[in-house]
Amino acid sequence: MYMFKRQFVSDRTIATKNIHTMLRLLRKVVPDDELLYDIRLITNELIFNGLEHGNQFDINKKITFKIKLNDDSIKICVQDEGTGIDYCSNSYFNNDIYVRGRGLFIVSKLADELKIKENCVEAKLLVRPN
Repeated sequence: MYMFKRQFVSDRTIATKNIHTMLRLLRKVVPDDELLYDIRLITNELIFNGLEHGNQFDINKKITFKIKLNDDSIKICVQDEGTGIDYCSNSYFNNDIYVRGRGLFIVSKLADELKIKENCVEAKLLVRPN
């Protein structure tokens, strides 16, 4: 098992640096570039959703994120200090002129499982043997 955990203030630059650090460390234990791309995309979407919608870029509020790798799965958890969200993937229509909701919709399609409980979002990817 491998775990990466970070907590940081709601700042885009700091968030980006933490994501880059996580990817650099994960590259050593995840040899699959396609899987790394999915991890990066999911992590970006969840962290930046938390910054914008949860914490509203309030520098006094924090984002906590962790990634747990097991032999058969990868869990990406992001928690903000907002009030939580009410999300239904069926409420997003890709032909809608509004761009809200697209990030979580993408995450729900990339992840094998998506759990949202108040202000914590967890995406689970199943690792398939080559």
